[in-house]
Amino acid sequence: MATLLLCFCVFQLNAKPWRSYIANYTDAGSNILMILLLICVGMSTDFTDSDYLLGTMAAVIFVLVFVGTMVLLSHTVYKHIVPAPYFARFICHHKADAAAQARYLQLLFVQRTRQTCFIDSDHLTNLEELFDVVRCRCGELCVYLTADTLRRPWCAGEITIAWQVHGKVTSIFHPSFTQPEDDSLEVRSIHNYIASADFKLVEYGITDEAVVNAYRWLLNGNKANYYVDHDIIGRKRLEDVVDKVTSSGNSRRTRFGSLLNATPYNAGFKSSTSSNADVCRQGTVVFSSRRNDDEASATVGILLGQIQASLLEVVPAGYTVLSDLGNEAADEAVAMLASAHVVVVVLTNDSLKTTQQLQVICNAMSEEVPCIPVSTPSFRFPNSQSFQDLKIRYKGEASELEARVQLFFKIISVPFTTYASQQVLSVQATSVLARIPKTSKYNSAGRHTASQEKAIALVKVQTIDEFFHEPVPRPDPNQIYKFTEMQALACAEIVC
Repeated sequence: MATLLLCFCVFQLNAKPWRSYIANYTDAGSNILMILLLICVGMSTDFTDSDYLLGTMAAVIFVLVFVGTMVLLSHTVYKHIVPAPYFARFICHHKADAAAQARYLQLLFVQRTRQTCFIDSDHLTNLEELFDVVRCRCGELCVYLTADTLRRPWCAGEITIAWQVHGKVTSIFHPSFTQPEDDSLEVRSIHNYIASADFKLVEYGITDEAVVNAYRWLLNGNKANYYVDHDIIGRKRLEDVVDKVTSSGNSRRTRFGSLLNATPYNAGFKSSTSSNADVCRQGTVVFSSRRNDDEASATVGILLGQIQASLLEVVPAGYTVLSDLGNEAADEAVAMLASAHVVVVVLTNDSLKTTQQLQVICNAMSEEVPCIPVSTPSFRFPNSQSFQDLKIRYKGEASELEARVQLFFKIISVPFTTYASQQVLSVQATSVLARIPKTSKYNSAGRHTASQEKAIALVKVQTIDEFFHEPVPRPDPNQIYKFTEMQALACAEIVC
């Protein structure tokens, strides 16, 4: 009976049925005391000829304890020597500033090196294991330094453990990062520099002095430093950093374009080098995001990484990413938006304060181009104050702009949670792909098909009753109705 109760006690400790540790330990302690009480009562009972039975039971219990201990020690040593799963890199980042950028970096590292890369969004079961992954289950720590990375307690713990254990740290400096002042990197003030949290680093054996030394080494002593080039535009900005990191290490690199081709026309990576002829190509899918916003560009990169192969099957003409283009090329693409197959508008922070995004929305609405709004967690849908700001910024065009923006937001947006796991992102990206029309008014060459051209020419010179060979009631016998181009295409589909 005592054995069964002890097994139940072990199971209870492992299950942790209570939220607080004190409640779990109190419950387990009371059960142990009850078991000891039962044992004491059993030992006080008068047994005859029980020496052999007690000796046999003691021997069995001793063998079980010895075998269990050896198995546990062997398993611990094996896990220490061969940790699993093992990750080549661990990306340390601040989610509020760079959730999409960190995810895009992970996908690029996997593509370039064909090695696993850890990001905490995929492993949210137990956050307390993050420090163990940094300690013994990753090859190097890749710290993506944005505005508040060093202020996050989890990031501070990961950096400190990597510095203490193996010292394999790669630093990527974003332009938004500002180095903390010398006074902040003191033992007496580091606690105030790091944002407060529900846990304390000292609970994991990480002292303030260790954090200060790790930060000083990261900013001054670490030689593996890389910088995001602000002169590069679009997705290529992060791709350039990954190329530098992978080329300086021993990781096996792969050719461009195997997983995340950045080209609109399936010919390798292209960003600002796309020619104007390709930009103006008809029948493509246009991706619009906030310009010079790394988080927005990374969001487009993640989305394309999930759906690119299927997208090219649906739309052979390919796609164009406006944020990857130069100013002149992007302006020309926006002006030619009427020829697009569909426009995917990625909505991030301050999207409605970007002139190009507003121009894309207005042109798409006025030309009746299909639109797919994709909202990210940082985007806030407009309210009355937002439209009031538009009136102040665009005085003469405010009323027309407001009408088209309101019409745009009547379209249900697709959520794209950039800080979610890979499985969630795949499902949300599939939802975006499902919204892309399977047919277009343009063929793969960027022109109307022969039957469509014939129908348009026929309908534009004939009345409705002549087209259908039957009279159509009309209020005015002399009134001649002309079809628009889209109506002619609809009629062509019926006839063909």
